[in-house]
Amino acid sequence: MYGTILTDKLCLILWQLCTPAHIAQCFCGFGKLILVEGGPRLLGDFYAAHVLDEQFLILAPQIAGRDVGDQRLSLVMRRTFAPGSPLWGTLIDLRRDSSHLFLRYSLA
Repeated sequence: MYGTILTDKLCLILWQLCTPAHIAQCFCGFGKLILVEGGPRLLGDFYAAHVLDEQFLILAPQIAGRDVGDQRLSLVMRRTFAPGSPLWGTLIDLRRDSSHLFLRYSLA
């Protein structure tokens, strides 16, 4: 197996008690790949701690948009990176399935 799968309950407890950097340090010995699947707040914390090596992003052809006062979440919440401290990735792989693009970025 390439990584470690944690239960949602354990992840919630870890997120509430530990920093993303501490979580990454604790689990780095479990495998080459630790997958972080979380919402915009969790991802924002991991981006801010600079502990993510790669990002997988799927681009779908649907345009949704937002209305003024819309409370829907974006990719990252509670963190602002640009323009002061923008995070940039380098595209390392691109795949296509029908009209969907699967993008893989290096964040190192």
